[in-house]
Amino acid sequence: MVRKEHGLNPINHLKQSWATLFDGFMIEGNWLSTNKVPTPEDYLRNGVITSGAPLLFMHLLFMLGHDLTEDNNDHILRVISCPAKIMRLWDDMGSAKDELQEGLDGSYKDLYHRGNSHADAEKHMLDMIAGEWEDLNRECFSRTNSTLPPSFIGASLNFARMVSVMYGYDDEQRLPVLEDYSRMLLF
Repeated sequence: MVRKEHGLNPINHLKQSWATLFDGFMIEGNWLSTNKVPTPEDYLRNGVITSGAPLLFMHLLFMLGHDLTEDNNDHILRVISCPAKIMRLWDDMGSAKDELQEGLDGSYKDLYHRGNSHADAEKHMLDMIAGEWEDLNRECFSRTNSTLPPSFIGASLNFARMVSVMYGYDDEQRLPVLEDYSRMLLF
């Protein structure tokens, strides 16, 4: 479809993206099989990849008719990695305990919490999310990076926005923010 509609052949880039995802799963499998506890940094770096978001964005990029070049590769990678990292951090803030992972799947919060209090771990993660938002906004709204299609930039921003709503559930498994948004739209 991409070749027919846009004249691009993204197969090598997509193969590399899929290989990167599978390598990430192999790293996680190795940690589990050897009972190795990764550092929080190693876990987060790999968790961003295994979230699947970079692969999703790579497919979207080519479907929108954009190709990777050496000139735009670094910028594109930041527009992809920032929302993926935001998703990983939000997911790890609360879902591990709710999913009954029992320490087998890990979470950045649990790994960071080992040397810090629960409140410090949460504050650190919220600060990291805020930092990723700053980087994402800088990348998306800088004048020098106008080579990306506006629809791709919009998708990146909307993905990051959606994540905070998607993972913003309370102890009763409700989504109060989503409920508020729904009320605002309907009433």
